[in-house]
Amino acid sequence: MNQKSQAAQSLKPYNTFAIDAKTPEIHEFASVEALKKLIVLLREKDFILLGGGSNTIFTADTERPVIVNKLSGVHFFSEGERHFVSAAGGESWQKLVSDTVSNGFFGIENLALIPGSVGAAPVQNIGAYGVEIKDRLIEIKVLDVDSLAIKTITNQECRFSYRDSRFKHDWKNRYIILEITLELFKENHCVLNYPGLKDCFLDRDQNTLASKEIYDRICFIRRSKLPDPSLLPNAGSFFKNPIVSESQFAAIQKEFDDIVWYPMPDGQIKLAAGWLLDRAGWKGRGIGPVGMHEKQALVMVNFGDASGEDVVAFTHRLQDDIRDKFGVELEPEPVFI
Repeated sequence: MNQKSQAAQSLKPYNTFAIDAKTPEIHEFASVEALKKLIVLLREKDFILLGGGSNTIFTADTERPVIVNKLSGVHFFSEGERHFVSAAGGESWQKLVSDTVSNGFFGIENLALIPGSVGAAPVQNIGAYGVEIKDRLIEIKVLDVDSLAIKTITNQECRFSYRDSRFKHDWKNRYIILEITLELFKENHCVLNYPGLKDCFLDRDQNTLASKEIYDRICFIRRSKLPDPSLLPNAGSFFKNPIVSESQFAAIQKEFDDIVWYPMPDGQIKLAAGWLLDRAGWKGRGIGPVGMHEKQALVMVNFGDASGEDVVAFTHRLQDDIRDKFGVELEPEPVFI
């Protein structure tokens, strides 16, 4: 267990939006025993848990202590014809994806270059290019904050939905994710049905593709339009794609016939938040130190020393504008603290 001094500590290195909020305590834990000791130490305090800090917006300084998951370890194993990987919650998600591809496995190559930690991935049910983590997740090992008992949670118990899980609701502050287990595939298992991805391999037999080819293509696509947080601070896609009824969609499409949309299994329609923001003129546009990226209207960036207040104000401005223009509510993906 590594604890910083009791003087006010900057959280700027701990969040990819690089907001310089302060906290009186920062603790890092690299073992389950160290985590248990931390919980006992902070039992009377409402602590904040961080992984990679890629989905967190600090709106102001906080008096709450911060604990940072540094658990490490990746283990590949097989049971008969089935293949799996277990990864500790403090591991880099991108490193895990890269490791699976390097070992010749299919399964999570579509989720390349998503920032953040392994432990945060199920909380948000991360997804990209037609794959979500729920599609590959078998189980999650967690620590119960109240009892300090370790338990295993199944995929079904998490009640995953679009960018959502029970970890954001009734399990919030109850469990800390220690390790996840995913199912992988040695045989070809391509998912290329996402618009813009399948077109990249039209001249290839899908059955002959290697996972690394898909991984490399997705990395190329993402790097061509998404900023590296280490160079231009950001929190990835800032808004969820809004879901509307068929009747609401029909009314919007009547006015904007080029709107980008996706049908949902329940008959509702998912709209592309990036298209809405782009159509509203926000790509490359900002207010003060905060704005939307010049190549991707869905990514909010920190052009300078943006504060949490700057981000909140700009978020509200965007939400108001999209509501006025399209009658649609935008919901942020990052957690505001």
